[in-house]
This record gives sequence, structure tokens and C-alpha cells, in this order.
Amino acid sequence: PTDSFEITTGAFVFITQSSPTNSVLSLEGVSKSYEQNTWALRDVSFHVRPGTILGIVGKSGAGKSTLLRCLNGLEVPDKGRVCFEGRSLDALSGPDLRQVRQRIALI
Repeated sequence: PTDSFEITTGAFVFITQSSPTNSVLSLEGVSKSYEQNTWALRDVSFHVRPGTILGIVGKSGAGKSTLLRCLNGLEVPDKGRVCFEGRSLDALSGPDLRQVRQRIALI
């Protein structure tokens, strides 16, 4: 049995196993804009358990790269938070943030 499902946000869809318990990576209400009323991400929430492979697909300009940059702390969301192993990325800096980035594989 699988507990995978689809989450649609704006123009992109990603498929993942999701459960707030035992999640290694969590996005909670993440929003990011670059210009007034131009949202790359709007209220994105999902949880990824250890060992899950997450695929993100969508059209050009759908927010895929922005999502990835928020996942590894290269972008700071305007709203919401990104957590890795229970620690919010916005609370990390320097060596701690580098250590988290080394543990998140992005291709």
C-alpha cells in the first residue's frame, strides 16, 4: 500500500509520500514573491519522510527553482517556514546551514 498523493499549487504538481509525523523535511505555508503580486510560491505545504524521492514538474515559470532554493536555504520565504529534521532553516547560518545543505540532495 502507498500513501502517495498529488498536491497542486498554482501551476505545478509534485508527488510525495506525506505525513507530518516522522518527516525529515517540512514546508509550512511557504510563499515567495519577486515583484508586487507576482508569486513564485503561494502557501505551499508538504512533508517528506526519510528515504522519499520527491519529483517536481511544471511549466517554465511555475516556481520549481524557487521551491528548490527555499528547500536548501538559498532563498528565504516571504511567509511560512522550511524545516529540516525539526529545525527551521531561517534560524540557521554558517556551518549549520552548510551541514543541512549537504544532507539534502538536489538535482
